[in-house]
Amino acid sequence: MKKSRVVSMLFLLSLTVFAENLRGPIAGIVNISDSAEVPTVELKLDELAAFMLDFQNPFLLAVELRIEIPRNLQTYRNSFALYLYKNISPLPRLDENSYQGNQMIMHILPSQNTLSLKIPLIENHGLIKDATSVVTSPIEMSSFPLVLTLLPIMKGIPDLVYNQSLIVQALPIYKDQGGLNLHIDPQEEQNILLFIDGEEYPVGKDLYILSSGLHHLRISSPLGGSSEYSLEIERGQILELNHKIELRPALVTLELPPGVNCEIDGVIVNPGMLELQPGDHQINYIINPQWSVSEEFAIRAGEELQLQLNMEVLLNHR
Repeated sequence: MKKSRVVSMLFLLSLTVFAENLRGPIAGIVNISDSAEVPTVELKLDELAAFMLDFQNPFLLAVELRIEIPRNLQTYRNSFALYLYKNISPLPRLDENSYQGNQMIMHILPSQNTLSLKIPLIENHGLIKDATSVVTSPIEMSSFPLVLTLLPIMKGIPDLVYNQSLIVQALPIYKDQGGLNLHIDPQEEQNILLFIDGEEYPVGKDLYILSSGLHHLRISSPLGGSSEYSLEIERGQILELNHKIELRPALVTLELPPGVNCEIDGVIVNPGMLELQPGDHQINYIINPQWSVSEEFAIRAGEELQLQLNMEVLLNHR
């Protein structure tokens, strides 16, 4: 007795392994994407609606098929069932009526206005079944395309009902997370500090994963000061932020002896505090029209440099 029970259980499990044959006209091929526009297909009895997943998103949690049920179909309670299949072969085409696929669920059409089929794409999804929604077992993205069909399971269905259509919307469900792509210019600047909500993060990551909602970001650099942003991270979306470090000016204090003139990069300058572009420069001290002294120097952004010309009198006794 125990042996026959084990055999029967194995037989029932094997039913889900082998592909089933599906036949029917394709009502529509829906591409599920991250577009703001939600694609829709009308599905009648014995028709097939195909669903493709044609985008990648690190925050994708599940796919939802949101179904509107017309009143005439609700009237015939327990007369229809929805069937959802995965691993459809060949790829759905409008001119092809014969397919194979693995059945995921069979669900009696409820006597209510809407029904949601939620198809998780990860194991720990946290989706919960309720009176208006069904949660399938998780599948891999490679299991697409999917096919949904509506079939009668009772006889005596009037022709009027055969002309009724389900309205099916297909949309992604995202984790309660989003991302930040942060581009800092110049990236090679040293000692940049990044804080998000008061916590320090490493600079240069490809993607910062954050919970959806408002966040406070601060970027500081010894040579560029500090900048702050308030960011709103949307569920499933990646925010692009370009931050340019406004480097503080390079400052030069120039001191000259009386009667000496000075040029920096060929421009006459007066003693005192000067702002220069970071980089290499040349200073030329003009003692008199026949005599000058030149020197090259480099200065970084935010750096302060003091330039002095010291003249000494050398006495030689003979």
